[in-house]
Amino acid sequence: MGIEEKNCPQTMPFTRAVGPPTSEVMKQTEQIDSAHSSLDRCLQFDMTSNPGGLPLILMRSIARKSPDVHALLLAIADRLSRGQPPGDELQVWRKEIFSLATRLHWFSISQHATIQRVYAALLLDFSPASITKTLEDSADAGLICRLASPEEMDAFTTLPTSDLADWTWWMFIHEDGDPSGNERRQALWGKLLEFRNNRELLLYAQRHYLSRRFPDFILADPDFSEEYDLPWDFDRILALEHVRAKKDRKYQRFVCEWINTIGNLRAVPFEDNHYSSSEMASSKIKTTEQMENGFLLPEDISGFSIGQVLDSETDAAKFAQTCQTRMVRIYAEWFNRLA
Repeated sequence: MGIEEKNCPQTMPFTRAVGPPTSEVMKQTEQIDSAHSSLDRCLQFDMTSNPGGLPLILMRSIARKSPDVHALLLAIADRLSRGQPPGDELQVWRKEIFSLATRLHWFSISQHATIQRVYAALLLDFSPASITKTLEDSADAGLICRLASPEEMDAFTTLPTSDLADWTWWMFIHEDGDPSGNERRQALWGKLLEFRNNRELLLYAQRHYLSRRFPDFILADPDFSEEYDLPWDFDRILALEHVRAKKDRKYQRFVCEWINTIGNLRAVPFEDNHYSSSEMASSKIKTTEQMENGFLLPEDISGFSIGQVLDSETDAAKFAQTCQTRMVRIYAEWFNRLA
């Protein structure tokens, strides 16, 4: 196990051994357990020792949805477990493993090809710098999204100031009469802009609150379902009722482009998500604690508390701008952990 040439096939064989408890099986199981423990130390969120880490629910998601990424992470963790790095070096490894895990899981264009590049690079040079360079080279090759700073993201997703009725997200990419520019923008931004619907990114931004609110939440049940068994729900800050089943409203299409994005969502406990379908943000999010828990700022609340959002261009633009600004903050919460 670990980053060794004989253990770098198409997919790493990190499956728990099944069979009688022979010495070889026991040894393999101990090695896998050691790799898991090492990965937890490097990557898992802890309020004190690793506040920038990933909550357990997101580590589970990587293992389930991106198993080859998880296998790569375990191979690295196994190698680290056989020679524990000192404290300063561990922090460097944590940053690189966090970057590797989240970029491959969330922002891959060709995940498999990127993983193979990382394996090959670490065979030659097992170091954090090797991961950094390989990810940069993979981005240049179009295999993984190029990193955009929050400032670049904010500038690229700046809203138009007028003619919003027929606007869609596609217009950030597509401009009539500019085929070469469209191709360039699609290559640079097409995949990256999917962050607007990435609820895992929102959970990462709310990790401190979720950890405090659900300190005993674990994922031990093999039949656990992320769709049905989570103790939280996603609340639309501007309620869907303000958009749903309303015909022939001038800015309905525009508002619908934003209402289901992470800019308009917050994770809340199921038992707290009892608001009426038309309740405004200003009446359900009143305290500083509620705002901080939902990754909101006081100035956000008015933008999510607009009654005429479908009829007024000014109000529709204010809602969308509030979503856009908060989405960039959520993105920045992740991006700034890479630095």
